[in-house]
Formats: sequence, structure tokens, C-alpha cells
Amino acid sequence: MLDPRTIGGLTVGRIRAELAKMRDVPPALVEAFRRDRRRTVHALADVAERTRMGRARPATDLLAHERALWERGVAHIAGVDEAGRGPLAGPVCAAAVILPVGCELAGVRDSKRLSPTRREELEPVIRSVAIAVGVGLVDVDVIDRINIYQASLKAMRLALADLAVEPEHVLVDGEVGPRSPFPETPIIGGDDSCLSIAAASIIAKVTRDRIMVEMDGRYPGYGFARHKGYGTPQHLAALGRLGPCPIHRRSFAGIGGPGEGASSARGHMARAIRLASNLDELAAVAEAIRDQVGLLAPAERTALRRLFRERRDALGGAGRTAARSAAP
Repeated sequence: MLDPRTIGGLTVGRIRAELAKMRDVPPALVEAFRRDRRRTVHALADVAERTRMGRARPATDLLAHERALWERGVAHIAGVDEAGRGPLAGPVCAAAVILPVGCELAGVRDSKRLSPTRREELEPVIRSVAIAVGVGLVDVDVIDRINIYQASLKAMRLALADLAVEPEHVLVDGEVGPRSPFPETPIIGGDDSCLSIAAASIIAKVTRDRIMVEMDGRYPGYGFARHKGYGTPQHLAALGRLGPCPIHRRSFAGIGGPGEGASSARGHMARAIRLASNLDELAAVAEAIRDQVGLLAPAERTALRRLFRERRDALGGAGRTAARSAAP
């Protein structure tokens, strides 16, 4: 049994082995991990916290939102989600899925929690069971013109319009709905707590990934089949060598001419933050570029976070949910 008072005298291997045996992780132990000077032990605090909370929390009812509407006589409920806010290249893709009343789909959950192979396995299952599936795509020219936040909402509306059956209600992942003609319920974390949204997240992700594999053949040298357009070091290195191709988002972080690449990333990220015209857009920008911040030097990250806070305050965001989003 691990004792918070003696953590400093144990090897990392011993701590991991003992942690794996524990059925419950006391909060005091989590705090002891956070205070430890060893970075590997410090990182175990998050693992221990997830283990503790996961065992204390009951399993999520993925049909709770749908069931509440079904019981009111609402049969055609569309779950909506998008894929592709964060990449430097390619379209943003949204999907809408209407499941039959009482439908259950084993293994369907947030697409980000599934392997690419598992997503490919589940995609045809979802399509075969669903009453209707719609897909909406917004290409880079539109993304550059109206910004990624607005483009994501537009893709969701296109996905709803693509449904063969008109929905009676829309459940959408996030804080804001796409402003469709139908009643909407935004659900924060909906892709991991609502079955129809989770199904839509899988359809959107698989559809977009396939497009990026196709783009890899059309624009060789960037590695789109591997990173799907995200700002990986390999992708930024290719941008430095080759410059942007027609499917790169000129308005987005990390896009420069030949010889730029990673060195220009911070400037583009800063520009995206400054161009946010409201708190919702600012939150979307932060989400879109967060994965790329790890490519920057510590001083650049600090400057970027300061700029985010300044823009948030300028937009009057002290009390709003979107304004409390963590800086990228």
C-alpha cells in the first residue's frame, strides 16, 4: 500500500506497480504525486485522479438525452458533431445521425477515444442501423473567409440538410448549436455522453480521414495520410520545404511560405486570436490551436497565453463560460 508520506523514497517502477493494484486512490496520495519533484511521478497524479474519479462515477447512460425526448414523443433526433477544427489543412467535416427509438450500439463512443481501425469497423454499422445519416463539408476557401468557428457551424447545418429524414430535434456537441431551423440542445462533452452525437463523431471523423488520405495522393510530400492535416512536426517541416498547397488553410496557425513552417506558427496563432470577434469564436480558436502549442518554445507559449487572456478580457469575458476556456 502506498503511503503519501513515503512516496519520495520509492522508485517510479515501484509506485506504478503499487498504483496498478489499488482499487481506490485517496486524494492525499494524488496530492503527494503532484508535490513530488520527479516529473514521471508528478505525471502519475493525473493517472491516479482519473482512476479515482472513474471508479467513483457511475457508468454514463448514453441514451439519457435521447430517451428524455423519446418519452415526449420526439422520434427523429439528430446527433451532430464535427471533425477537423484543429488541422492546418483540409476541410472541416460534420455529420448528423438519426437513430431509431430505443437503439443501442455497442462500442460507439467519442471518436477520439477509438482507434482508427475501430472507427472504420463501427462506421458501416452505424450507417446500417441509422434512420438517416447526413454529412456536411466546408472547404478551406470558406474556412479562410469566414473563420473556423463559423465554418464548423456551417458544416453542421449542411449535415442536417443532407439528412433524408427531417429531424424533430437536434443534439449537438459543445456549448453552441449550429442555429439550424430545428429545436437544438447543445451538450458539453456530448460526444462522450450521448449516443447519437458519438455516432455522428465517428461518421465525421472517418469521412474526413478518408478525404485526407485521398489528398495525400493528390498532394504528395506533406504526409496527409499519416497526420490528416494536423500540425505535427513532420507536417510543419514539409511546409518549410514545400510551402502551402491548395488545401492548406492560409488563415490558420503554422501556414507560411517556403522556408517558414514551424517558425511562423506563433504569428499565425496570435493572428487567429486577435481576429476572434466574440467569446465563442475565441473559445473555438483556442480549441483549434491547442494541439499545436506544444511545437512552440516555452516563452512563445507564455506570450500566446497572455495574448489570449488580453483578448478574452477585451471581449468582456470575465463571467462567461466560453471566456473561462483555458488559453491555448
